[in-house]
Amino acid sequence: MADVQTIGRLMVSSVIPEDMQDASRVFNKKGSSAFFEDLAVLHPDKYAEVLQRLNNISRIAATDYGGVSSVGLEDLKLPPRTKAYRKELRDKIKDIAQNPALTKTAKNDRIVGLMRKAMPTIQSMLEKEMVGRDNAFGMGVQQGFRGNPVQLTQMLFGDMLVADHKGRPIPIAGVHGYGEGVTPSEYWASSYGARRGFSDVQFATAKTGFLGKQLAMMSQRIQVTGEDCGAKSLGVLSDGNDPDIIGSVLSRDTNGVSAGTVIEKKHLAAMKDQSVLVRSVITCQQSEGVCQKCAGKRDQGKFPPLNSYIGLDSARVASEPMTQELGLSAKHSGGILGPESDEISGFDEVNQFVNVPKNFKGAAVLAPADGQVTQVVTAPQGGWYMHVGDEQVYVPPDRKIDVARGDKVEAGDMLTDGTPNPAEIAKHKGLGEGRAYFLEKFSEILKRNGVPTHRKNVEALSRGFFDRVRVTRPEGVLGFNIDDVALYSDIQREYTPRPGAQTLAPGRTVGQYLETPVLHYTIGTRITPSVAKTLKAEGVDNVTVHQDDPGFEPAVMRLMNIPATDPDWKVQMGGFGLQKSFLESARRGSSSPHKGTAYVGSLMDPTRL
Repeated sequence: MADVQTIGRLMVSSVIPEDMQDASRVFNKKGSSAFFEDLAVLHPDKYAEVLQRLNNISRIAATDYGGVSSVGLEDLKLPPRTKAYRKELRDKIKDIAQNPALTKTAKNDRIVGLMRKAMPTIQSMLEKEMVGRDNAFGMGVQQGFRGNPVQLTQMLFGDMLVADHKGRPIPIAGVHGYGEGVTPSEYWASSYGARRGFSDVQFATAKTGFLGKQLAMMSQRIQVTGEDCGAKSLGVLSDGNDPDIIGSVLSRDTNGVSAGTVIEKKHLAAMKDQSVLVRSVITCQQSEGVCQKCAGKRDQGKFPPLNSYIGLDSARVASEPMTQELGLSAKHSGGILGPESDEISGFDEVNQFVNVPKNFKGAAVLAPADGQVTQVVTAPQGGWYMHVGDEQVYVPPDRKIDVARGDKVEAGDMLTDGTPNPAEIAKHKGLGEGRAYFLEKFSEILKRNGVPTHRKNVEALSRGFFDRVRVTRPEGVLGFNIDDVALYSDIQREYTPRPGAQTLAPGRTVGQYLETPVLHYTIGTRITPSVAKTLKAEGVDNVTVHQDDPGFEPAVMRLMNIPATDPDWKVQMGGFGLQKSFLESARRGSSSPHKGTAYVGSLMDPTRL
């Protein structure tokens, strides 16, 4: 209905600039945010005036047509199909509870399992039935102005399944909505989550603030130090119609848009459904820091100024909303559980992803090596043992196997559902692939948990997170000794192709290692059949490779450990574990240049005084 001219559209069009009167624009939450961002860039002098006029229109609409958006008793009624499904679910729960052949534990387990399986169906069914019913609550959630699908389900259907104060599922199914009234047992079950939500609020600021500090320490070296690094055939792949690439510099010709073009909104239509390669701080080749062209246009549609610390800006922009969305919003969830037994969400999910614990909750099982899936056998403790080539890997019982016997896989490929640990992706597939995975998955996690962010900010965090390598060659590499942890950016600056390196077509390089970066792949990436296929598909004719690995491997660590591996001892002093860091710096004879890309080090630059 976006092309229908209504009185409301005419009223809005009368107060906004003529060049922004787009008939296809939808003023939901996302559309409104995009409109005001465009208004700030295109007409900053008219921003306050247009905002006031739109506010006046909203007052008139609320006064004269408020009945359309006001809630009534009809809005608390459950739609027919969802209501019938709930009755069916109640009957199943009753049959389980009254089955004399089951023990109390068995009954509880079956009820919890039933509700976990039903939860995705319930939310999907309710969301579909709400469309077109003019339900005030449903419209608010659908347009993104108020509430969310979980809260809508709680109000109309019920809590479904809630957790106690330790996150364990309570075997009391919530199958009465708050609009109609809940039973005493459902009320007491939900009170656990409600109390935990309020307690979480008290710790939200401290937790998210600490995470923000760690993100800042991780990305402090991402400073703009030049105009153009001259990167060729490098960048990250993206969808041509992704609005987050607006402001990025195109790395290759795409559907009539020339390489070097700063992407504008008008270019998205031409590049729609195309795989585009855009320059990024992830793949910037600046000798120190990053360049303006790879950073792309940012605030107010301009390239960031020289010497600006865009890494710190990205950490701040990503962490500030976390207090509201990940911490304070906990009290609104009521302890609702997700459909998976090991699913985590909110702050815990974000914090786990960037701190890569060994016990990664909800982790996907990855192939330990290249090879063929030869056998899947039931494990005596539950779950399965899967054989890939000569390797064996254990699959827990709560994971769903996504491969079959006879399938060929590569090291790091997902064998099951779940979220891959980013450290494992980098270990098997290389630093560049780890950066690309982090960019997509971390953006997805933040979005799913309601944290607004932009692709360019996550790119900066990804570069900071994946910028360490561990030397594995006994004789060392470029002045670094075996087992040293070095900045990949330092290695990249000094690295040159070794004797014996060859420049070949991608299809002839399988099993060899990159000597020069290409696309998002970094030096040392092992060429697998899938990598060769990607290179060929993206129009890469030749790559420089070597038969031997480069003598270093990705070193991905939790955020708290990143400052301790910085070559600048001043940066180490701004991190954690100071006694150990200080002693290690003294043992290695670490230095601290007066002028460098590290923000902490620059604060102590005597020329700044």
